[in-house]
Amino acid sequence: MKAGSLLALNKWIIHASMPNNSTRVRYSIDHRFFGELDSSSKHYLDLQNGKVVFP
Repeated sequence: MKAGSLLALNKWIIHASMPNNSTRVRYSIDHRFFGELDSSSKHYLDLQNGKVVFP
């Protein structure tokens, strides 16, 4: 992949990356979507009130 590219995968794709041998930071963002009545085993940011919710 070229620098600045985005790779989006679903939860069923087995994936990995090569070691970051540069002096630059490599960012990874994990997005999770679930319904209002569902719960999560991970902490998340409640966008309605800007607070972190812990499991």
